Amino acid sequence: MRDEQSNSRAWRLATVLAVLVLAAYSNNLRGAFILDDVPWILNNPNIRNLWPIWKPLANTSRPVVQWSLAVNYALSGLNLVGYHLTNNVLHALTALVLFGVVRRTLRTQRLAAEFGDAADGMGFATALLWALHPLNTESVTYVIQRAESLAGLFAVLTLYCVIRGATTERRTAWNLLAIVSCALAVGSKPVAAITPLLVLLYDWTFLVGTWSELWHKRWRLYVGLAASWLLAAGFLLAGKNEWMGSAGVVYGSRAIAWTDYAKLQLGAILHYLRLSFWPDSLCLLYERPQPPTGVLFWLPCVGMGILWILTVYLLARRSAPGFLGAWFFLTLAPSSSVIPLLHPLFEHRMYLPLMAVVAAFVGGARATLGELPVSPPVKHWFGYTALTLTALALGMATWHRNADYRTEVSIWSDTARKAPANPDARYGLALALATAGRLNEAGMEFSETLRLKPEFAQAQYNWGLALVKAGRETEARVHFDEALRIDPRYADAQDGIGVVLYHEGKLSEAIEHFFEATRLDPNNMEAHRNLALALREQQQRSANSK
Repeated sequence: MRDEQSNSRAWRLATVLAVLVLAAYSNNLRGAFILDDVPWILNNPNIRNLWPIWKPLANTSRPVVQWSLAVNYALSGLNLVGYHLTNNVLHALTALVLFGVVRRTLRTQRLAAEFGDAADGMGFATALLWALHPLNTESVTYVIQRAESLAGLFAVLTLYCVIRGATTERRTAWNLLAIVSCALAVGSKPVAAITPLLVLLYDWTFLVGTWSELWHKRWRLYVGLAASWLLAAGFLLAGKNEWMGSAGVVYGSRAIAWTDYAKLQLGAILHYLRLSFWPDSLCLLYERPQPPTGVLFWLPCVGMGILWILTVYLLARRSAPGFLGAWFFLTLAPSSSVIPLLHPLFEHRMYLPLMAVVAAFVGGARATLGELPVSPPVKHWFGYTALTLTALALGMATWHRNADYRTEVSIWSDTARKAPANPDARYGLALALATAGRLNEAGMEFSETLRLKPEFAQAQYNWGLALVKAGRETEARVHFDEALRIDPRYADAQDGIGVVLYHEGKLSEAIEHFFEATRLDPNNMEAHRNLALALREQQQRSANSK
């Protein structure tokens, strides 16, 4: 009877949770495609057909993500509402699974005596505060970061299935579901290969007595989960063109060493933690700082060292805080360690780690509330009030952050304001302004971009392209020439010069540049089209002159 009441209460809380999460994200259904949305969605031929099945699954390290995009395209083309709605639903589903994981964890034999009666409430509070936290908006409202939310959903679902398999008679079915879910997590984002380690630590902390018992009971499960590492390697090889550029990270014109990247991550992790508790300055693209030295290096190093030591100590004692610390550091490890990535700090990387931070916060809040010298009814009233106010504040912050994504100009204006010295942020704003037809403002942003990063051939080219569209071709030629000076193999710049010459009536010279553009980039369809038009006109002129 008691279990039935608890399950009924859990279903009601799950319904409320889903409604609140979808409501908080209901203002992001329009927005715009930005950054990596362009190659993954707008310019991706692999999502244009769902059949044959291998087409959307091929040539990518994230086949599950690409397949989901193909489904969106099949249903609504490039209508943004479908993509955003899918992301919102995935986020709500992740919150529901997290609710189930926390609830069932607090009802395990090891924790039930202390937390069993509070399992539903603490699970709901953890899932709600995590799902409404504005630090997750980048993973949800920035469409292509669906990779993060899909990987997060399947990673947490893997853990949920393992818990169910360990606490019910249908062990085999739940364990098979866990293995499939782990494979889907890796297929969403290869960094999810960390999932088997998370499951192993969870199992040892909460479910079994000894390592030998763990292996004896569930060795088949762990063999299946570990097989996802082979999948991850295969997916990385299949999509090597997506990530190989990350190996030579560039800051301006200088590659960053792995040691410098590791130094930057000390500050990045502390910044993530600060945003977890005070998300006041969320930014799409942060400025790229110089690696810290002296006290600016040692202070974060000492702080991080203390957190690591405390995590290892608590984990060795098989405590819940120790597991939360391990979850935080392990889920951040693929992006915040020594492997250099193009950007040292991205908020979407906190999608999974934030779960541990919020769970620790809820546990700490409950412990503090329990120490208050007041009656239980007053404690309950205070707890409900605190949860309501905190959820309301986070939900409002998420709503306002989503509004920054309403247009390309709005999100890039916000980014350039918060990271004024980041040339990529100024460049993004310049492109957005040019697309919106605000050419004078775009010119100022292109100029600022090139002041910050003078050898930026792509900025020169796109400034020229904007001028061509505005009919200012003489000015455009200057920027195409400069782009070609910076990068002599820049096929688009050759094509741009050809367009200017074509419009000036210099057909033979234009054809030379179109030919050169196709030689440099045989896959440049625009250059091939321009060359064909120019050759046809040359043929017509020749025929008319006879």
